[in-house]
Amino acid sequence: MKALIISLSIIGSILLLVFILLGFSSTKYIIMFILKKKRYLILKKEITFLPNRPDIDGQLDKDLSDLPIRKFSSRIRLSPFQRSIRPHYRLAYGHDFFYLYIEVKAKEIVKRDRGFQNGDGFHMLIANPKPDQKPTDEFYVLGFSPNKDSSGNQEKYIWYHDINVQLSRLGEEVKFAVKEQNGKIGYELLLPWNNVYPYHPWTMERKIGFNLSFVKAKKTLFEFYNVLFDWRFQAENQKRNYTIMTFESLEFKEGLQSSVILDKNCIEGKKTTIKVATFSEKPKMDKIIINIISEKGENVQTEEIAFESKEGFNKNVLEISTNELLPGTYKIKWQIRSIKSESELTVLPAYNYQDLVTQLDSCCDNISKGSYHTIQYRLDRINKELNKIKWYENYPKLLASMLDILDLLQKAKNGIDTLALKTGSLRRAFVSEIDSSKQPYSIDIPENYNSSQKYPLIVFLHGSGVDDRNSLKLIDFIDEDFIKLAPKARGASHYYGTQKALIDIAEAIADVENNYNIDKENIILAGFSMGGYGVYRTYKEYPELFKGLVIFSGQTKIPFFIRLFTKGRFVNFLKKKNLQLFVNIPIFIFHGTLDKNCSYKDTVDFVAKLRLFNESVEFQSDKVGHDKVKNQEIIRKFNEWILRVIK
Repeated sequence: MKALIISLSIIGSILLLVFILLGFSSTKYIIMFILKKKRYLILKKEITFLPNRPDIDGQLDKDLSDLPIRKFSSRIRLSPFQRSIRPHYRLAYGHDFFYLYIEVKAKEIVKRDRGFQNGDGFHMLIANPKPDQKPTDEFYVLGFSPNKDSSGNQEKYIWYHDINVQLSRLGEEVKFAVKEQNGKIGYELLLPWNNVYPYHPWTMERKIGFNLSFVKAKKTLFEFYNVLFDWRFQAENQKRNYTIMTFESLEFKEGLQSSVILDKNCIEGKKTTIKVATFSEKPKMDKIIINIISEKGENVQTEEIAFESKEGFNKNVLEISTNELLPGTYKIKWQIRSIKSESELTVLPAYNYQDLVTQLDSCCDNISKGSYHTIQYRLDRINKELNKIKWYENYPKLLASMLDILDLLQKAKNGIDTLALKTGSLRRAFVSEIDSSKQPYSIDIPENYNSSQKYPLIVFLHGSGVDDRNSLKLIDFIDEDFIKLAPKARGASHYYGTQKALIDIAEAIADVENNYNIDKENIILAGFSMGGYGVYRTYKEYPELFKGLVIFSGQTKIPFFIRLFTKGRFVNFLKKKNLQLFVNIPIFIFHGTLDKNCSYKDTVDFVAKLRLFNESVEFQSDKVGHDKVKNQEIIRKFNEWILRVIK
């Protein structure tokens, strides 16, 4: 009995803490989630159809005032004493767009870096529902805020596509506006369905997965309002929970409206399908005219496919004769009556994995060990990607990889080691001593590389949510002829706290030294964001490897809420015993004063304490958020610093 009372007391205390921090509705959802109840999984009221596009100016059009007002079901507050702003939202759709309007009682629009995450702004999920509404791995998470990014563009992003971080900017066709008026702020969005291809109500049985999180800045903090509480909403490599949007039927009086969804890829020699959903005012035999355009702009194929349109809603699945197309990328232009649009198609070459592995083994004596492992890795990766291919995705990068690997193998047969001769940016791989897996890294070789000359090496650690690919663009301002290396360091958002990630860094350096002429006395370790903390953590593990350290917008300690959900051994480098690790190493640190993702205050504190032990610390700051260095004066000082270090 005593044990039961203690258990109930603990459970009650936990629920009370959750209630204080998250509020009543979130606590209720968590309890229902634990009990596997599904009260929140269907949105009340169908999404209203609009025959015309609304004006997007941050204000609700008068003729949209009848759209149902919808409330957020949960609130997450970082302070239990914050007063709720009680936002609400409205939804609608048209044959070619999705519409969202959020209204909140507030007088000030706060603009922060990544406002869709830090406030003011919102992130929204559009998803493919799974049977029994299980979590989905097919979705878009889109982020919007009134803030402008470092290039002066409004923050409109695809944050995630499926479980992968994408962070690609949305185009001008996506209309978004924010306006403050009479103590209220309106956030208004018109999203063309084409931007979340292939999701469209008419081709998905009028059911689409949905979630929405509105983020309001509160001085130094912020609070979240959620349609559905989902701890994975912002997480990488995670499936998502969602509510279900159902869409009202179209009241159709004249003409034709349609939605056309095409397969965006096929294997050479195969046909593709096209899904045609139409609303017709009367029965009629219709046809879709298809023109296939090559990369050179040539019309390589024209096809007319007839189908029957009954009165009202119709759905047809048709077949396109793409089986004669050569591997490449194409535009598919289609027309039904007066309605026209276009899509993309990737035709991939036939790929026999086992046959290609055999070809590689037969010519392994013609190439270096490093090139052999890299081609092995690429063959494996292509095979995995082909096994996960989705009909609605366009794959120009996969096509390029497949054509490139076929070319590498052909040249290897002829005794040419292409990878060993290549300069510029490429991705290589080594065989890990931990588990014999093939681990990739990105590298940039100077165009004038001479194997008889030694080159300094800069090792750059990427931030969270990304891997080594494209990371070296963050240090494209380095003047000196460095060889630049970006290890992948396996794992997602691990803050370089795992032993495997740290060993991967050391092994990537060793592999580069085995394949290029590296000046081992001049290796610089650098990193951005999570990678900035990785610099401190990696240097603690391998101090003998590095001549200097560079930290861009990094963390000096990992916050508790991140450590709670992240595996690894984490060190607080603000502590005196850890500061002493950096006594004899030159360090360059940059941090934006407006950074809301990694603490600027902690970096200032770290620099002040470190200078008591190490006078060769150079610290630069600029009035920017969480971003790469763009200030030309700071870049000049950095290049001067790095030249002093490697002499």
